[in-house]
Amino acid sequence: MMPIQFKVVMILYMNLKEYDKVDSLVSEMRQKKIPLDVDCYIVWLLCFVDQGSVEKVEQVFEQMEQDSTVNPDWSSFCLMGSFYIRVGLLEKAEECIKMFESRITDQDRIVYYHDAIRLCGNLGKREEVYRAWNVFKKICPKTLMMDYHTMISSLVRLGDIEGAEQLYAEWLSVKPTHNPKIEESRIHVHGKEILAEGHIREKKVSEALSCLKEAVLVRGSKNWKPRPVNVSSILSICEQNDDMQSKDILMGLLSQVGCLEDEAYKFNVPSTGGVATVCDEDEDITKRKFFSTNYRLKNARGT
Repeated sequence: MMPIQFKVVMILYMNLKEYDKVDSLVSEMRQKKIPLDVDCYIVWLLCFVDQGSVEKVEQVFEQMEQDSTVNPDWSSFCLMGSFYIRVGLLEKAEECIKMFESRITDQDRIVYYHDAIRLCGNLGKREEVYRAWNVFKKICPKTLMMDYHTMISSLVRLGDIEGAEQLYAEWLSVKPTHNPKIEESRIHVHGKEILAEGHIREKKVSEALSCLKEAVLVRGSKNWKPRPVNVSSILSICEQNDDMQSKDILMGLLSQVGCLEDEAYKFNVPSTGGVATVCDEDEDITKRKFFSTNYRLKNARGT
């Protein structure tokens, strides 16, 4: 096989979670003296990231740094920073974020600040989150919905609900640049659900339900359904506090938007007979390089 063919097959096995086969491919490449490039190393790393093996991740990353034919780029340190946060090695995560920032190039700045905001938010670095956001707005005056989504989500994770609400108000004041009716409804719906998540974290059920009610009332939101993990969290808090009134309100909202007739949706919500699902945003960050989110961000701005 040619090098590009090895890479494609590695990604296939990674997605199938057949990690041993990725190891075998790496061994075969080395036996045939086919050099690993940055992408091959990152796919190899992601296999151990998925398995949560700190020792293996560090071994592969060390080999990558020692490989004279490879120059680890910013996405490599982003991956490592995300992984260290996930396993609770916060000092190592901070070091990776510093290296991450030092490796950024001009053409990658837009993607970098999205990831920097998320990583600093997950580390609990509120000041750094605002610093990255302010720099981002200076270099990218054409701020999109996804940019505000990133920042508001990070503030919610930090527990800065007041800051998130202020930014949400700013978000609403931004004039959309395409299809205003669709853009406006998406802004309202997603913004309200993000704010609801902040209230859920603080176990403020009535405030969370208020946000979800407002999302339901947005014109153009008829196809929207609240994230199952948020519904599960609210139901769990209601059960803990024996708050049947709030539970009834939530079930009414779910009925209103068609969730209770959607078997696939109900499957993901434990209290409706399903199984809880959790979205790991940190893991999404580590895999962005391979699924071209960076290109979508750039293309959305016409750059």
